Amino acid sequence: MRFTVLTGTALLGIGLTVAACHAPASDSSPSTQSPQPATTSQAMAGKTRTGSFNGIDGKHVAGTATLANGQLTLTGFSSDKGPDLHIYLTKGADQNAVSTGKELGMVASDKADQTFTLSDTDASMYDTVMINCDKAKEAFGAAALM
Repeated sequence: MRFTVLTGTALLGIGLTVAACHAPASDSSPSTQSPQPATTSQAMAGKTRTGSFNGIDGKHVAGTATLANGQLTLTGFSSDKGPDLHIYLTKGADQNAVSTGKELGMVASDKADQTFTLSDTDASMYDTVMINCDKAKEAFGAAALM
């Protein structure tokens, strides 16, 4: 009997964790588009790469990612809420890319402008910025850098 209660409690906890990463924000509309590249510009101090976020698998992620001068800057950013959202530089836009990508830190789903420092990171090795729920191992959105 005790084993059954413990097993049921564990399964309920796992289910709630996964469900939290699937819950869309009430004021957003889900996007099913693939990441679309934005314009490319040349900065005076080096190459600047920019991309626009799109949601993955019905999740809402919007805004612009700009990679320049050793920093990744998000502007106009918004995302569905998740319990453990992190931002990554990756090669490609899927869960496998996240596992081999470079984590830059936690990202706030409701903060429009955010900046991340790229310490000891060769940004030229990556072509995509991804938002991922690490707890559920689920991609929320991506921006292809051009």
